[in-house]
Amino acid sequence: MTRPAKPVQLHLLNGNKRHLTQEEIADRQQQEAKLRSGVKTYKPNAQVRNDKTALTMFKKLQKLYKGIDYVEGLDENIINRYCLLYSEYMKLRETRQELQDRVDKAKRLSSKLAWAEQMLDIDKRIDKKMDLLLKLEDRLFLNPTARIKNVPKKEKETKDPFGEMFD
Repeated sequence: MTRPAKPVQLHLLNGNKRHLTQEEIADRQQQEAKLRSGVKTYKPNAQVRNDKTALTMFKKLQKLYKGIDYVEGLDENIINRYCLLYSEYMKLRETRQELQDRVDKAKRLSSKLAWAEQMLDIDKRIDKKMDLLLKLEDRLFLNPTARIKNVPKKEKETKDPFGEMFD
């Protein structure tokens, strides 16, 4: 399986280590420009608008992405999906807390075991939602690791010892 190519701008920021010619650079820039929609606005879908938690997250992401050029209308679906997933995750957390309260209030051991079994099921669901959220956060650059992976590394200036002697 081949590795996806870096965007040409990122390649150039890293110092053109592959020694692309001006024609290759211009061709790649044209190809990448075709992939951009040019639509800078994106809106919440009906499901997100009907869910208060998801809508709050959507508005928060809109503010965060306001100054980023690469986020555009094509990203609308994945942003909506992330917001809905986040809302489901929060609902599962609330349900788990309610179950924990019932376990704490239960007086019979059999009741406590029944509630604890339901809590295990909810915990599995929470873990699955968390994994999905983390994957989407990587794609949406919402965590530090994802952002660092896409920042070009600065090359260190190497000092030439002979250059200093003969300078």
